Amino acid sequence: MTANAGPRTTTGHATGLILEAVDGLFFRGGRPLAAGYDAPSQWPVPQTLAGAIRTHVLRRLGVDLRKAADNVRDRGMPLLDGLRDAGAPSWALEVHVAGPLPAIVGENDKIELLYPCPANLVWEDVEDAPTAGGARAARRILRLDPLREAPPGWNAEETGMALPLWVRHPRPGKAVGGWLRAAGASAWLRGETPRAEDVLATGSLFQREPRTHVSLHKRTLTADEGLLFSLTFLRPRHDVRLSDGTPGRSAFYAWLEWPEAGESPEALFPDGTAVFWGGERRLARCRRAPHTLRDGLESVAPGSFDGQARWLLTPAIFRRRWKPDNDAGLVAAAVAGSHAVSGWNNLGHHPRPTRFAVPAGSVFFYRGDDAPDPTTSLCNDPALVSEGWAVDLVGGWNHV
Repeated sequence: MTANAGPRTTTGHATGLILEAVDGLFFRGGRPLAAGYDAPSQWPVPQTLAGAIRTHVLRRLGVDLRKAADNVRDRGMPLLDGLRDAGAPSWALEVHVAGPLPAIVGENDKIELLYPCPANLVWEDVEDAPTAGGARAARRILRLDPLREAPPGWNAEETGMALPLWVRHPRPGKAVGGWLRAAGASAWLRGETPRAEDVLATGSLFQREPRTHVSLHKRTLTADEGLLFSLTFLRPRHDVRLSDGTPGRSAFYAWLEWPEAGESPEALFPDGTAVFWGGERRLARCRRAPHTLRDGLESVAPGSFDGQARWLLTPAIFRRRWKPDNDAGLVAAAVAGSHAVSGWNNLGHHPRPTRFAVPAGSVFFYRGDDAPDPTTSLCNDPALVSEGWAVDLVGGWNHV
């Protein structure tokens, strides 16, 4: 089975993109900065990456972004009309972005993509497990899948799911979390359970770097007494390993597509390209990469399973909180809560509305006969899909 992103078309332009931070990157939530406030950097959401890439493309084409902002703010023009009036060609308003995902970059530009750990994977609880010769038992990963039949007392209407997720093991533990290497992702797509060594913690890829700042008086440029605040930046690590054990460094990956009428990837992203990404005008170097989201993953035959499992690689915003817009045939789901997403509209000069996103790694289980087309998104909003929300991989599952 396939992913619903990259590549989507055979007629337009497309490229993978590796982004490496020049310094620490900062992606904060919607809370305003205040004295004594500690703002930790979050994982970048799709709209932040899409905004950085699209702004770079428009600047590269010489679009007058100041005029576009005046069109939107002062003249009340719709966003796309304001950009066209400022010189943006139509194709530049159709840049599709999928990502970001973490990647490990090794020598000779070898690249390995990492995937958010599916939410239906948990660690075996070995705290009370019997030991052999006094040694603690090694932890295994357990996989939860839908039961064949609902147990007595199961309320499908109240839970929103026809079947519960289950594992036949006496000691299921906490969710695995982190990121999967390609071997673990391929195993999951085949309906199998990844190995523990296929999992990487976020902290092994990116370190959080706190920095204390002072507020400066606008007129005198001297420090305002007592006004301190702390920002925690996300810094990629340079001591990670590829799956073959060779050294590498962590980075970010995105997949881009735009219409055939547009300029080539070489023209838009020449060697040495840097983009402003996230808060504090932090820079990330970009370079083209031939990889797609599916490189290194095995193909899976859809007819050999009881159903279709849709695994979110990026967060999703649905109309009904956690439930996909395409929910016909949905029997179960593994969703690790939700998180609020806001942001800032630079052209309109106003905050984006707060919405709630389903986290990356969430899994939705569909019956085989009723499953949606695996090439379509679970989100029905084209604007959100174009920003990179709800990118998923499609695998198989079998009843427990």
